[in-house]
Amino acid sequence: MSWLGSVGLGFAAAFLSAIAAGWFAAFRSSRLGESREDIGCRTSLYVIPAFAAGLLLGILIGRLSHGGLFVGFTIASCIIVAATAVAAVLDRAFGWAPNKIDRENVVLEVEVKMPLSWTPEIVHDPKTSTCTVSPNGDRRSGEIDRYRQERGEDGRWVVPCWFELRSIYRSRNLTMAIGQDAGEFRSTLSFWITLPPEPYTEKDQCWTPWIEESEHYDFRFRITLESKFRARHEVSRAARRAEEWRRWALLDRQAPLDCWLSPFQPGTDVREGDAPPGASDALQILVHERTSEFALILGSPDRELVRGAVFALSVVTTIPASLTPALIEAGTQVASFAASARESAPGGRQDKAEQIAWEFFERWTQAIQAASPPRDNARYRALMDEIQKASGPRHSFLPTDLPSRLVRRIEKIKARL
Repeated sequence: MSWLGSVGLGFAAAFLSAIAAGWFAAFRSSRLGESREDIGCRTSLYVIPAFAAGLLLGILIGRLSHGGLFVGFTIASCIIVAATAVAAVLDRAFGWAPNKIDRENVVLEVEVKMPLSWTPEIVHDPKTSTCTVSPNGDRRSGEIDRYRQERGEDGRWVVPCWFELRSIYRSRNLTMAIGQDAGEFRSTLSFWITLPPEPYTEKDQCWTPWIEESEHYDFRFRITLESKFRARHEVSRAARRAEEWRRWALLDRQAPLDCWLSPFQPGTDVREGDAPPGASDALQILVHERTSEFALILGSPDRELVRGAVFALSVVTTIPASLTPALIEAGTQVASFAASARESAPGGRQDKAEQIAWEFFERWTQAIQAASPPRDNARYRALMDEIQKASGPRHSFLPTDLPSRLVRRIEKIKARL
C-alpha cells in the first residue's frame, strides 16, 4: 500500500479509535456514577490519545499488510474493537470502584464541633454555607445539614455535613465554609480525614470518638449505607416540610408577601411539583388582590426573591394580564441564576448551576402558560433568544451556561408562538 493510502487508513482507524474511546469513557463514567461534566472531561482525556494511537496503528498496518485499503481497515477495526472490549471487561472486573458496603453506595457523615463562642445566630445568610471533600471521584460537593445543628453537652454547637463517597482514596481533605458577611465567609475550616480501610465493617458505621483538630475545632465521622441515610434524611425533611406548611396555612391574608412565598424560597425543602396543600387556590386569590406587589417582586434585583415568586406563580391557574409583562421580564433571571450558582459554589459546580437554571426555567414556563392574554410575543421571542444565547452551544463536551435540553425546550416554545 502506498504512503498516501496508509495515511488515509490511519485517519480512518483514528476516527474509529476515537469513537471507541468515547464509548469506553462513557461506560467507565457510568459505572463510577460520575456527573455529566466529569463524563465530558474523561471523554476528552481518552479520545485525544486514542485518536493518535489509531492514526499510528492504521499507518503501521497499511505499511505492513499486503492487502488493500478494505483489508487494512478490517484488520484495524478488529484490533480496536477487541482492545476496547478487553479494556471494558478488565475495568469491570479489576478497575477501582466507588466505596461500597455489600455492593451498596455509602455516605460519609461528618460532625464538626465549633468553637465555644460560635452560634448559628452570628452566621449571615446560612444558605451560602458549603462543604467539600477531595478527592471524591467527581465534582459533586457535600451538604451542610443546617436543620440538624444542635448544641452539645459541653455547650459547643455541632454542625453536621455529609458526602457521597465516590473514590477509593482513604485520606480526604474536608473544607467547610459557613455563612457569608460582606462577601467573606464567616467561618472557614479545613482538615484531613483518614477513612478506615476497605472493606468497611459494622464498626465503621458507628461514630468515631471526637477527634481534636485544633484547640477550636473537633470532629467525628461515620460511614453510612446510602439507602439508610436517604431514608432517615427524607423522614426529617418531610417533618420539617409539614411543619412549614402548617404555619403557612395559618398566615393572615394581609401578612407580608415574603411570608407567603417562604415555602418556595431557595434553601427550603420544596421540590419539583411540591406545594403546600391548597396553595393553588390561596395564591390565586392573593395574586388578584395584590397584583402590584407581585409585580414589584418579579422586578426585584434579589434573585432568590424572584425565584420564590416565579415558583409560587407556577401553581396558579390564571395570572392577570397586568402581571404578565413583569413575569416575562423575570425570565431573564434564568441565565444569571446559572452564573450566580457557579460563583457561589466551590469549584464552580456546573451541575448545580444547570440544575438551578433548569428548575427556574421550568417553573417560569409553567407560570407563563397561565398568563392572561394579550401576550407580547415579539418581546417573548426576543427573551427566548437572549436565554438561548446564554445557553451556549447545543452539543458540546465542554461545560455551558445552561444544559442543552433547556436549549431544545426554548426552541419548542418559540415554535408555538
